[in-house]
Amino acid sequence: MLQPPHLKAIIPVYATDDRYIDDVRYLGGCMVASELAQYAVSQIGMNALPPRPEYAGSDWAGQWQARLEQTPPWLIEWLRHPADGPYWRSGSLAPDHGRMLNQIIARCLTPALKDKRRKRLTTLHKLQMAGAC
Repeated sequence: MLQPPHLKAIIPVYATDDRYIDDVRYLGGCMVASELAQYAVSQIGMNALPPRPEYAGSDWAGQWQARLEQTPPWLIEWLRHPADGPYWRSGSLAPDHGRMLNQIIARCLTPALKDKRRKRLTTLHKLQMAGAC
């Protein structure tokens, strides 16, 4: 996990510390078909959009082509990993919260925060207060 020395804090918004258990694909280990259909398909469309020329510069078309060639449909890879394991751990902080050395300012912008996520964020806050994070 990257821990650049100049980064003093992060503010995760609509985030999870566990991509398998508590994200849009396999909530609690159960495949969420509605999210797989909606989220995965919408992300293909989002990834297919061209970069804005005013930010990307004159090579925007080349950057767009590279993006299209390097972005596979996420759904295929998700379906190849129906169980928790190294694929999901690589993008998750859990269960090793001690890897996060930066301060975490945890905020949730939705009242639908699940108890499990609230408990994990409370645990992260306690780790911060103890100086572990």
